[in-house]
Order: sequence, then C-alpha cells, then structure tokens
Amino acid sequence: MVMLENDEVKVHPDIKRLSQVTREAMYKGIELVKPGTKFSKIGEIIDEYAEAHGFYVNEEFGGHGIGPHLHMAPLVHMNKSKTARSDEMQPGMAFTIEPILMMSGNFRYV
Repeated sequence: MVMLENDEVKVHPDIKRLSQVTREAMYKGIELVKPGTKFSKIGEIIDEYAEAHGFYVNEEFGGHGIGPHLHMAPLVHMNKSKTARSDEMQPGMAFTIEPILMMSGNFRYV
C-alpha cells in the first residue's frame, strides 16, 4: 500500500484480489448455514474456493461460537481438517465464519 500526496491510497492489485476472494469465500461458507449441515462443510468449501483461486487458508485460526464468553465452542474450521467438528448445526446456534486467506502457504503462527 502506498500513500499518495492527495491522501488517496493505492492498493496493489494482488492485495485487492486477495481481499475480494476472502470475502467471496466467507459468503460461500455462509451459504451453507442451515440446521442439519455439518460444521466441517464450511471449512471444506472455503478451502476449495481459496485453492481454486491460488490462495491458502490460515489453519491456525477459525470461527467460533458467540455467547457469554469470548471465542466459545464450537470451533469452526475454515479449512479441510480431520479434527473439524462433525456435529451438525442446530436452530438457535450463533457462530462466526471468518476465513483468513493468504498468498503463501508458509505461514505459522508462533
């Protein structure tokens, strides 16, 4: 990102594309939300969508339940994972879908 003299921001086209595909991937996950759908399906569709566009899903973070505590269950994986929740969504559940896509698959959170 570069600041120009007239306070306009010029964003690199690759960053714009990353942002757009991340937003689209989130909506792909949201489209699956309904009672009876397995939580693991969200990660599968987001991972497939990211890969189809040349991006990687950050596997260190995921969505989570919304309630009286911060980041409560269920953990909602944003990638294909053998440890993803196999239980199904139920009426009244509240949770986030927040994929983090990356240009490289070499990231590890420490």
